[in-house]
Amino acid sequence: MKFDLLEKGRFQFLAYKPWLTRSLEHGFIGRNSDFSESNLRSILPEFCESFQVQALCLPDQVHGRNVLDFTKRSLVREFLSARSAANSNERLFPADAILISRSEIKREFPLAFGIRTADCVPIALVADDVLALVHAGWRGLANGLLERVVTMLYDAGGVGKVEALIGPCAGFESYEVGSEVIDAIGDDAVCKERGSQKYLLGLAETAHRILDNFLGPRLIVERASLCTIESPLFHSFRRDNERAGRNLMFVVLRD
Repeated sequence: MKFDLLEKGRFQFLAYKPWLTRSLEHGFIGRNSDFSESNLRSILPEFCESFQVQALCLPDQVHGRNVLDFTKRSLVREFLSARSAANSNERLFPADAILISRSEIKREFPLAFGIRTADCVPIALVADDVLALVHAGWRGLANGLLERVVTMLYDAGGVGKVEALIGPCAGFESYEVGSEVIDAIGDDAVCKERGSQKYLLGLAETAHRILDNFLGPRLIVERASLCTIESPLFHSFRRDNERAGRNLMFVVLRD
């Protein structure tokens, strides 16, 4: 098994073992915690204490294509200043991906970065020193979010191959959508027709195809291959509707 279920404090998380051996601290936290908006004020201090970081930087996700460029340390300082002024770890501004320069952050800040999901695809991308976290639902897959993130990854100094870690999300056999979703994604959609203009859509498979089409032989992919709808380990909006909590994909950067 390439993935381990680990614990730190009260947080249980799934981690990709080869990245841990390279000191890339990361994980996917599921139903033993809840990173829903209403819980952030209470759970973020617990997370920061357990992982020994100054803050957990979270974007305000809106199913768009904005990317928060944390390769600029001034933006990190702006976030920390705003957090301190508001006496909260909570919010930044609208974005569905985060771009991070590992060497820049580690020199100055013991920080964690994360994105929250409840069926959408959490994706971590690494190209040498530059790392990105992506929240990709079908809208993000349709509007070119992944291609934009990869372009910015290289523009920020990433070199060579891109390693992609695709986390738990709605599984192919459980995620039904209408024909308008397939039309929006286009030829990249990995889907299966069910009749009456309904389809089963593979979110992880579609993300993989988009990355493969864009990067070709420069891409290395690993997938957790767990369905959030079916697995009791993770929150799912499709399964639990408005009662659903939020999962967290995170990375921790420190010296």
